[in-house]
Amino acid sequence: MFQRLENNIPVQPSAAELAETAKKEYVQLVEGLPDPLKFAPDAWVTEAEGMASWPNVMYNDICDHVMKEHPGKKQDVTKRLLNDYKEGKAFTYYIDGWLQEIYSCKQGGYIFLLAKCRPSQRINDIHHKTWVCCHPTGTVRTAYCSCTAGLGQSCNHVAALLFKVEAAVRTNLVNPACTSIASVWNTASGKSIKSSRTQDMEFTKTKFCKTVDLCQVLSSERQPMQHLRFPTGGSSAEETVPACREQAPTVR
Repeated sequence: MFQRLENNIPVQPSAAELAETAKKEYVQLVEGLPDPLKFAPDAWVTEAEGMASWPNVMYNDICDHVMKEHPGKKQDVTKRLLNDYKEGKAFTYYIDGWLQEIYSCKQGGYIFLLAKCRPSQRINDIHHKTWVCCHPTGTVRTAYCSCTAGLGQSCNHVAALLFKVEAAVRTNLVNPACTSIASVWNTASGKSIKSSRTQDMEFTKTKFCKTVDLCQVLSSERQPMQHLRFPTGGSSAEETVPACREQAPTVR
Protein backbone atom coordinates (compact mmCIF):
# COMPACT_ATOMS: atom_id res chain seq x y z
CA MET A 1 0.00 0.00 0.00
CA PHE A 2 2.84 2.42 0.92
CA GLN A 3 4.63 1.77 -2.37
CA ARG A 4 1.43 2.44 -4.32
CA LEU A 5 0.98 5.78 -2.58
CA GLU A 6 4.62 6.73 -3.12
CA ASN A 7 4.50 5.88 -6.82
CA ASN A 8 1.00 7.33 -7.37
CA ILE A 9 -0.39 3.96 -8.35
CA PRO A 10 -4.18 3.84 -7.93
CA VAL A 11 -5.37 1.47 -5.23
CA GLN A 12 -7.56 -1.34 -6.49
CA PRO A 13 -10.88 -1.46 -4.62
CA SER A 14 -11.72 -4.55 -2.64
CA ALA A 15 -14.51 -6.97 -3.51
CA ALA A 16 -16.76 -5.43 -0.86
CA GLU A 17 -16.15 -1.94 -2.24
CA LEU A 18 -16.91 -3.11 -5.78
CA ALA A 19 -20.14 -4.72 -4.60
CA GLU A 20 -21.18 -1.53 -2.82
CA THR A 21 -20.41 0.54 -5.92
CA ALA A 22 -22.43 -1.82 -8.11
CA LYS A 23 -25.34 -1.59 -5.68
CA LYS A 24 -25.32 2.21 -5.85
CA GLU A 25 -25.17 2.16 -9.64
CA TYR A 26 -28.13 -0.22 -9.78
CA VAL A 27 -30.17 2.09 -7.54
CA GLN A 28 -29.43 4.93 -9.95
CA LEU A 29 -30.35 2.69 -12.88
CA VAL A 30 -33.87 1.96 -11.59
CA GLU A 31 -34.48 5.46 -10.25
CA GLY A 32 -38.04 6.47 -11.03
CA LEU A 33 -38.98 2.90 -11.99
CA PRO A 34 -40.19 -0.14 -10.07
CA ASP A 35 -37.44 -2.70 -9.56
CA PRO A 36 -38.20 -5.72 -11.79
CA LEU A 37 -36.08 -7.98 -9.60
CA LYS A 38 -38.50 -7.30 -6.73
CA PHE A 39 -41.70 -8.09 -8.63
CA ALA A 40 -43.84 -10.89 -7.25
CA PRO A 41 -43.53 -14.15 -9.22
CA ASP A 42 -47.21 -14.06 -10.19
CA ALA A 43 -46.77 -10.59 -11.73
CA TRP A 44 -44.89 -12.04 -14.69
CA VAL A 45 -46.68 -13.47 -17.72
CA THR A 46 -45.21 -16.40 -19.63
CA GLU A 47 -43.89 -16.06 -23.14
CA ALA A 48 -46.79 -17.94 -24.72
CA GLU A 49 -49.40 -15.79 -22.98
CA GLY A 50 -47.70 -12.40 -23.17
CA MET A 51 -45.92 -12.39 -26.52
CA ALA A 52 -48.81 -10.66 -28.29
CA SER A 53 -48.44 -7.73 -25.86
CA TRP A 54 -44.67 -7.32 -26.12
CA PRO A 55 -43.33 -3.86 -27.04
CA ASN A 56 -42.95 -3.06 -30.71
CA VAL A 57 -39.14 -3.21 -30.70
CA MET A 58 -37.66 -2.63 -34.14
CA TYR A 59 -34.09 -2.83 -35.41
CA ASN A 60 -33.66 0.94 -35.15
CA ASP A 61 -34.71 0.81 -31.48
CA ILE A 62 -31.87 -1.62 -30.80
CA CYS A 63 -29.49 0.67 -32.68
CA ASP A 64 -30.55 3.71 -30.66
CA HIS A 65 -30.15 1.90 -27.35
CA VAL A 66 -26.75 0.38 -28.16
CA MET A 67 -25.24 3.61 -29.48
CA LYS A 68 -26.79 5.74 -26.74
CA GLU A 69 -24.65 3.96 -24.17
CA HIS A 70 -21.51 4.29 -26.30
CA PRO A 71 -21.44 7.87 -27.62
CA GLY A 72 -17.62 7.85 -27.79
CA LYS A 73 -17.43 4.97 -30.22
CA LYS A 74 -15.97 5.94 -33.59
CA GLN A 75 -17.59 3.01 -35.36
CA ASP A 76 -20.78 3.57 -37.27
CA VAL A 77 -23.88 1.89 -35.91
CA THR A 78 -24.16 -0.66 -38.73
CA LYS A 79 -20.62 -1.91 -38.25
CA ARG A 80 -21.03 -2.12 -34.49
CA LEU A 81 -24.29 -4.07 -34.66
CA LEU A 82 -23.19 -6.45 -37.40
CA ASN A 83 -19.70 -7.13 -36.06
CA ASP A 84 -20.15 -6.94 -32.29
CA TYR A 85 -23.72 -8.22 -32.06
CA LYS A 86 -25.42 -9.89 -34.97
CA GLU A 87 -22.36 -11.85 -36.11
CA GLY A 88 -21.08 -12.15 -32.55
CA LYS A 89 -22.35 -13.63 -29.33
CA ALA A 90 -25.55 -11.64 -28.90
CA PHE A 91 -27.35 -12.98 -31.95
CA THR A 92 -25.89 -16.44 -31.32
CA TYR A 93 -27.36 -16.47 -27.81
CA TYR A 94 -30.81 -15.94 -29.33
CA ILE A 95 -30.44 -18.35 -32.27
CA ASP A 96 -28.87 -21.19 -30.28
CA GLY A 97 -31.41 -20.99 -27.47
CA TRP A 98 -29.05 -19.85 -24.73
CA LEU A 99 -31.51 -17.08 -24.00
CA GLN A 100 -34.37 -18.77 -22.19
CA GLU A 101 -38.06 -17.92 -21.97
CA ILE A 102 -38.94 -14.23 -21.83
CA TYR A 103 -41.44 -13.17 -19.18
CA SER A 104 -43.30 -9.87 -19.45
CA CYS A 105 -44.99 -7.52 -17.00
CA LYS A 106 -46.77 -4.18 -17.44
CA GLN A 107 -46.03 -1.63 -14.73
CA GLY A 108 -46.33 2.16 -14.69
CA GLY A 109 -46.92 2.54 -18.42
CA TYR A 110 -43.86 0.45 -19.30
CA ILE A 111 -43.40 -3.16 -20.37
CA PHE A 112 -40.73 -5.09 -18.50
CA LEU A 113 -39.13 -8.13 -20.11
CA LEU A 114 -37.21 -10.63 -18.00
CA ALA A 115 -35.17 -13.64 -19.13
CA LYS A 116 -32.31 -15.85 -18.04
CA CYS A 117 -29.27 -16.38 -20.25
CA ARG A 118 -26.60 -19.05 -19.98
CA PRO A 119 -23.08 -17.72 -19.24
CA SER A 120 -20.70 -17.74 -22.18
CA GLN A 121 -17.68 -19.12 -20.30
CA ARG A 122 -18.81 -21.29 -17.40
CA ILE A 123 -21.97 -22.74 -18.87
CA ASN A 124 -22.86 -24.65 -15.71
CA ASP A 125 -22.82 -21.56 -13.51
CA ILE A 126 -25.93 -19.71 -12.40
CA HIS A 127 -27.68 -18.14 -15.36
CA HIS A 128 -27.57 -14.39 -15.76
CA LYS A 129 -30.77 -12.46 -15.06
CA THR A 130 -31.50 -9.94 -17.80
CA TRP A 131 -34.33 -7.43 -17.90
CA VAL A 132 -35.29 -4.63 -20.25
CA CYS A 133 -37.75 -1.78 -19.69
CA CYS A 134 -39.45 -0.55 -22.87
CA HIS A 135 -42.20 1.79 -23.93
CA PRO A 136 -45.06 -0.02 -25.68
CA THR A 137 -43.89 1.71 -28.88
CA GLY A 138 -40.56 -0.14 -28.67
CA THR A 139 -38.23 2.54 -27.30
CA VAL A 140 -35.85 1.05 -24.75
CA ARG A 141 -36.00 2.96 -21.46
CA THR A 142 -33.29 1.08 -19.60
CA ALA A 143 -31.82 -2.40 -19.26
CA TYR A 144 -29.78 -4.49 -16.85
CA CYS A 145 -28.00 -7.82 -16.64
CA SER A 146 -26.43 -9.59 -13.68
CA CYS A 147 -23.26 -10.28 -15.66
CA THR A 148 -20.05 -8.30 -15.14
CA ALA A 149 -20.92 -5.78 -17.86
CA GLY A 150 -24.63 -5.70 -17.04
CA LEU A 151 -24.68 -2.21 -15.54
CA GLY A 152 -23.54 -0.87 -18.91
CA GLN A 153 -27.04 -1.74 -20.24
CA SER A 154 -25.71 -3.03 -23.57
CA CYS A 155 -24.08 -6.39 -22.87
CA ASN A 156 -24.56 -9.32 -25.21
CA HIS A 157 -27.30 -10.79 -23.03
CA VAL A 158 -29.40 -7.59 -23.21
CA ALA A 159 -28.85 -7.43 -26.97
CA ALA A 160 -29.89 -11.07 -27.34
CA LEU A 161 -33.15 -10.36 -25.52
CA LEU A 162 -33.84 -7.38 -27.78
CA PHE A 163 -33.03 -9.41 -30.89
CA LYS A 164 -35.57 -12.05 -29.86
CA VAL A 165 -38.28 -9.44 -29.30
CA GLU A 166 -37.43 -7.82 -32.65
CA ALA A 167 -37.75 -11.20 -34.38
CA ALA A 168 -41.19 -11.70 -32.80
CA VAL A 169 -42.30 -8.27 -34.01
CA ARG A 170 -40.93 -8.88 -37.50
CA THR A 171 -42.81 -12.19 -37.82
CA ASN A 172 -46.14 -10.62 -36.70
CA LEU A 173 -46.26 -12.49 -33.40
CA VAL A 174 -46.52 -9.19 -31.49
CA ASN A 175 -49.82 -7.28 -31.82
CA PRO A 176 -51.05 -9.52 -34.67
CA ALA A 177 -53.70 -8.13 -37.00
CA CYS A 178 -57.12 -9.77 -37.09
CA THR A 179 -56.31 -11.09 -40.58
CA SER A 180 -53.18 -12.81 -39.26
CA ILE A 181 -54.92 -15.03 -36.72
CA ALA A 182 -57.25 -17.98 -37.16
CA SER A 183 -60.94 -17.26 -37.49
CA VAL A 184 -62.98 -17.91 -34.37
CA TRP A 185 -66.72 -18.26 -33.85
CA ASN A 186 -68.41 -16.00 -31.34
CA THR A 187 -69.54 -18.21 -28.48
CA ALA A 188 -72.98 -17.61 -27.01
CA SER A 189 -73.08 -16.28 -23.49
CA GLY A 190 -75.07 -19.25 -22.19
CA LYS A 191 -77.44 -17.21 -20.03
CA SER A 192 -80.03 -19.18 -18.08
CA ILE A 193 -83.65 -18.82 -19.21
CA LYS A 194 -86.50 -18.76 -16.70
CA SER A 195 -90.14 -19.57 -17.38
CA SER A 196 -92.62 -16.69 -17.32
CA ARG A 197 -96.36 -16.18 -17.77
CA THR A 198 -97.52 -15.09 -21.18
CA GLN A 199 -99.02 -11.85 -19.89
CA ASP A 200 -95.63 -10.95 -18.40
CA MET A 201 -93.77 -11.41 -21.69
CA GLU A 202 -92.94 -8.72 -24.21
CA PHE A 203 -92.89 -9.76 -27.85
CA THR A 204 -90.76 -7.80 -30.27
CA LYS A 205 -90.56 -8.00 -34.02
CA THR A 206 -86.83 -7.71 -34.38
CA LYS A 207 -86.72 -6.62 -37.99
CA PHE A 208 -88.74 -3.46 -37.52
CA CYS A 209 -88.41 -3.16 -33.75
CA LYS A 210 -92.18 -3.13 -33.32
CA THR A 211 -93.49 -4.38 -30.02
CA VAL A 212 -96.84 -6.07 -29.50
CA ASP A 213 -97.90 -5.72 -25.88
CA LEU A 214 -100.14 -8.65 -25.01
CA CYS A 215 -101.21 -6.84 -21.85
CA GLN A 216 -103.39 -4.70 -24.09
CA VAL A 217 -104.91 -7.83 -25.58
CA LEU A 218 -105.29 -10.04 -22.55
CA SER A 219 -107.17 -8.60 -19.60
CA SER A 220 -106.29 -9.40 -16.03
CA GLU A 221 -108.94 -12.15 -16.11
CA ARG A 222 -108.29 -14.82 -18.69
CA GLN A 223 -110.98 -14.71 -21.40
CA PRO A 224 -112.18 -17.62 -23.46
CA MET A 225 -110.36 -17.81 -26.76
CA GLN A 226 -113.63 -17.40 -28.71
CA HIS A 227 -113.93 -13.84 -27.38
CA LEU A 228 -110.49 -12.79 -28.55
CA ARG A 229 -110.43 -10.92 -31.83
CA PHE A 230 -107.24 -10.18 -33.77
CA PRO A 231 -107.03 -7.90 -36.81
CA THR A 232 -106.51 -9.66 -40.10
CA GLY A 233 -104.06 -8.34 -42.62
CA GLY A 234 -105.34 -6.46 -45.66
CA SER A 235 -108.88 -5.63 -44.40
CA SER A 236 -110.66 -3.86 -41.59
CA ALA A 237 -112.64 -6.96 -40.68
CA GLU A 238 -111.77 -8.95 -37.59
CA GLU A 239 -111.34 -12.68 -37.36
CA THR A 240 -112.77 -14.64 -34.46
CA VAL A 241 -110.56 -17.33 -33.03
CA PRO A 242 -112.63 -20.47 -32.32
CA ALA A 243 -112.57 -21.78 -28.77
CA CYS A 244 -112.46 -25.42 -29.77
CA ARG A 245 -112.29 -27.67 -32.77
CA GLU A 246 -116.12 -28.18 -32.84
CA GLN A 247 -116.72 -24.46 -33.39
CA ALA A 248 -114.29 -24.23 -36.28
CA PRO A 249 -115.97 -23.50 -39.62
CA THR A 250 -116.43 -26.47 -41.88
CA VAL A 251 -114.70 -26.25 -45.21
CA ARG A 252 -116.72 -27.73 -48.02
